[in-house]
Amino acid sequence: MQRLDLRRTTLLMLAAVSALLLAACGADPTATPTPRPAATPTPTPSLPEWEVRWQETIAAAEEEGKVSVTSCGGEGRRRAMNEGWAEMFPNITLEHQPFNSRDLWPLVVREAGFGQRNFDVRIGGADTTTFQAMHTNNTHHPLDFDEWFILPEVRDPDVWLGGIDGVWLDETKKYAWPIVLTSSAGDSFWVNRDLIPESELSSVEQLADPKWKGQIVSISSEGGAAQNTMMMQMLLYGEEWLNDFLANEPVVIRDHRQQIEFLLRGQYAIATTVDTNELRDFEAEGVDLSNIASLDQEAPSLSNACESLQLHAEMPHPNAAKVYVNWLLTKEHQQLWNEVVPTNSRRTDVACGRCNLTVTEEDLGTYRLSQDQALAADRARFAELVQGVLIQ
Repeated sequence: MQRLDLRRTTLLMLAAVSALLLAACGADPTATPTPRPAATPTPTPSLPEWEVRWQETIAAAEEEGKVSVTSCGGEGRRRAMNEGWAEMFPNITLEHQPFNSRDLWPLVVREAGFGQRNFDVRIGGADTTTFQAMHTNNTHHPLDFDEWFILPEVRDPDVWLGGIDGVWLDETKKYAWPIVLTSSAGDSFWVNRDLIPESELSSVEQLADPKWKGQIVSISSEGGAAQNTMMMQMLLYGEEWLNDFLANEPVVIRDHRQQIEFLLRGQYAIATTVDTNELRDFEAEGVDLSNIASLDQEAPSLSNACESLQLHAEMPHPNAAKVYVNWLLTKEHQQLWNEVVPTNSRRTDVACGRCNLTVTEEDLGTYRLSQDQALAADRARFAELVQGVLIQ
């Protein structure tokens, strides 16, 4: 009995001690635990406005799925127009086609008549065909820098020779914006030295000599660089010189590569308005060019060659076109352009591709740009004089 009372007493004492300890700690064994305060999230930094636009434009371009662009021909231009695109924008297919202006714009006008708009961006020169399509047939979309230039390095006015808005080919300053500029270096007129020594023919001016009759192969002056180059010779040497040149009955073709083959083989001794990019393609293929040389005293001028930015009206892929334009005009890609065409971008922060043809700010005020629409009256007069010969 005493042993039971002792056990009961011990249990009661332990219970009492436990109650005292709980009271001392203020703990309520039935109370719900107080939740910990939630951690304050770290704010996400907001993106710059241009980067938001850029990401949104890329997303919209991927929905469109492709961009359709054209340029003049040549392996260098093909690389410049395409290289690196697929790796950077795998969800936007790049469709690139080579076209001369004289062939492209009549096609665009015909297709528009059937309600078809198949092209987005044109990288090319400007000539009579281009300006007529631009202003008569409304084939072009205006280039608004605020709308089209998204990347800061493209929008920066200080990186462009002449300023971002300082050089245009069209008088309205809306449709044909030069990406490159080079000075004339007398490399459009070539002679086969196996057939004619330098002592007999060394300058462009001498091409009016009647002894060269039947020995000249020329590219059609219907449009493009050929038209502009020959017009500049007329402005330097005069209409009488041009008429004498025409009296030599140049054979006129449209294929630049075929023209160079004729010259190299000696089928014709003289070639005028040669595409030097095609010449470089021959050289890259290992063809010996040592028997041909360019003539001196070509009319000095500035040239955009085949590299002005032009936008098609009612383009089918406007967002993909914006992505392409910005990608093309970056410092990295313009450096590639200079190297592979080669040429000289108007970007002043890239190394020149043809350093002997570099254009300065002073040159912009001294020499005429051969593709300038302001020369429209001279271009029309030239076309009138060569009709039936250089234009057939």
